[in-house]
Amino acid sequence: MAAGALKIPILMYHRIGPRISTSIVRDQYVPAALFEKQLQALQKQGYQSISLSEMKSLFIDKASTGKYIVITFDDGYKSFTDSAIPILKKHGMKATVFLVGNCIGHTNRWDEAKGDVSEPLLNREEILFAHKQGMEIGAHTMSHPDLRFCPDEMAQEEITRSKFDIESDLKIPIQWFSYPFGKNGERERRLVKEAGFLGACGTDKHTNTPETDLYDLGRVNVRATSSPAYLLHKLRKVAE
Repeated sequence: MAAGALKIPILMYHRIGPRISTSIVRDQYVPAALFEKQLQALQKQGYQSISLSEMKSLFIDKASTGKYIVITFDDGYKSFTDSAIPILKKHGMKATVFLVGNCIGHTNRWDEAKGDVSEPLLNREEILFAHKQGMEIGAHTMSHPDLRFCPDEMAQEEITRSKFDIESDLKIPIQWFSYPFGKNGERERRLVKEAGFLGACGTDKHTNTPETDLYDLGRVNVRATSSPAYLLHKLRKVAE
């Protein structure tokens, strides 16, 4: 990595709200009060939130100054507009939300199939509201499968249709992708690139630099147990 090159971490959230004890993924629920404290801690450390597209531009321009962070939300839960956006806007911050194409306006069917609690997902109007508020909209496949175990044709359809269908319906650009469960390999990265996405997020814990593969961006998972101090500790560790 060139001296002075930017290191930009990406945070991964799912749901904002009180933890539901019966959920099989209850650590995904970050209470609104904790979410706000996390943002406040980031700002005190000098972080400026940017979109994935802005991050790519900084890398292309070979920027070497500034302290940036990207905030992302997987799955497109309704709590993104109800709880996250008001707090983000209050602190002058932005985020990217990744949508499951076939589940827009419905519920988290992939989790329900495993016995998890049902949660409402963003509908068309809420997504357009988020976009107007300066949030970036991305894709998270059509039905949330683990792409590594999908046949070639199915994997291609899940990826390609998630871009085409959401763009066609919302009439807004869908340029970034997130791998369900964060899992991907060479085939999945190739298919995402061929579909026309600018890049994609996984769940490998690393910071991102101009040398990072844009189709294998690293992220830091934020949980219900991530105190502001612990979150900052995790950011320091991935930057090492």
